Amino acid sequence: MSEKLLAFSITADESSDSCILRVMDKDLNIVKEISLTKYGRTTEMYCEDGSYMYFTMQISTDDKPISKILSIDKRNYDIKVIDIQAEQPSDIFKYEDKFLITNYDPVEVKGTKVSVIDEEGRLYKDIELNNELSLTQLYGEYLVVANLQKLSLYDINTFELKREVKLDIDSESYVSAIIIRGN
Repeated sequence: MSEKLLAFSITADESSDSCILRVMDKDLNIVKEISLTKYGRTTEMYCEDGSYMYFTMQISTDDKPISKILSIDKRNYDIKVIDIQAEQPSDIFKYEDKFLITNYDPVEVKGTKVSVIDEEGRLYKDIELNNELSLTQLYGEYLVVANLQKLSLYDINTFELKREVKLDIDSESYVSAIIIRGN
């Protein structure tokens, strides 16, 4: 899938609800359109490995809660849907042969649990972090969690809290991104 741009288009109105994946070349010509409407709506979160891209899905196109991973083959764009046991699947990370999925509702601003799920969608374990998962990112062997109160580092294998820094953010501000860069 070299030099391809993927764009998701979601239409949500009374007359037509749809979710379309458009695959474009480097000149932004559409080379393929795939309807994802029957699967639901993707969140903005994804991860990938050598063969697949994985997107979390929280809402069906008829606005019902769902809990799925949409898997897209990078070679031919074949779609596979993996049903998972997560309350509100949001951020998704691939770590070794497992998925780490945050259970977080960005509308309600609620969620403190991480689900560890195998590649077939079976729940391995749920970890309650007692920490709002507004923003999360993997950083080496750590899960980084940021919210209005603090920035926290958890060991990715044990989910033990390794370090925490309080943030002094006023009520008119919010943490908008975690950007991790190498040297």
